[in-house]
Amino acid sequence: AAPRLRLRLRHQKPNLTVMLAFAVSAALSLLAVTLAQPLHNTPVAFAPSLLVPRRLPWLAHRRRTLFAVEDPQPPAKESSEPLFPVLGRIAGIDWEGICRYVGSDLRPAPFLLRGGMRYDLDRKQCTLSSFLTFPNGKTREVVMRGERPSGDKEGSSTLRLDPEAAEGPIYMELVELPPDTVLMNEYNRSSGDLVLTATVSVVDGGEELVQVSHEMSSDSGDPAIVGHQVWRLKSSFR
Repeated sequence: AAPRLRLRLRHQKPNLTVMLAFAVSAALSLLAVTLAQPLHNTPVAFAPSLLVPRRLPWLAHRRRTLFAVEDPQPPAKESSEPLFPVLGRIAGIDWEGICRYVGSDLRPAPFLLRGGMRYDLDRKQCTLSSFLTFPNGKTREVVMRGERPSGDKEGSSTLRLDPEAAEGPIYMELVELPPDTVLMNEYNRSSGDLVLTATVSVVDGGEELVQVSHEMSSDSGDPAIVGHQVWRLKSSFR
């Protein structure tokens, strides 16, 4: 009997060299086709974020807004300043305390005065109520009232306060210096002479008022200081 032939099929290993050569050839062919296309027919897109380095955010902001002339300008902000920038901080409070009186020779008097004041605001109107108790026990009370001019929107002009009583001998002019100071002058209503000038300062975060007043006299012709008052006032409710 004829012998049987057994065919053994060998599994051939892939030739890595041939496969690498085929891949390189395919890549070169694709590159050649791409370069053969005209550049002006190739759409190009640029991302704005790629044109500006990330480490310069202010430059990116300028690039976005430099040519945006078609955007409307934002409306101007109205002034946020209150009508009474300083008095508004201390209004509606009964301020009471003591006063150290010092003569024109800068020698403190051997007594203390007691008194207080209160500011009340109603729209453009300001009312000042004050009292002073003398060493003999007598008390003097004064109420003065005035109104902001219609064109004064930030409390920058002088505010005049006149006595509520028709026989009141003085009137007052004051101006606010935000955030914590009020300057005031008192005048004789009959002669117009300056009789007192004072500074009120809001201190200790609004917990206390310090008022330093200088009494004036024009009896000798020119105004002269005849005495000083140093007040320290705190809220009577604290």
